[in-house]
Amino acid sequence: MGEVKDWMWLLTTAKGDFLISVAGEWTQEEAAQKLKYVLKYS
Repeated sequence: MGEVKDWMWLLTTAKGDFLISVAGEWTQEEAAQKLKYVLKYS
């Protein structure tokens, strides 16, 4: 472990386009779950 990855998504929403970056020791699946959580509660 210890490898830091930087996952990026371009999200197109009704409010505009957002470039989301999730940096850290995540797998892509973990990063996606974190992103979903942030979107749900923001």
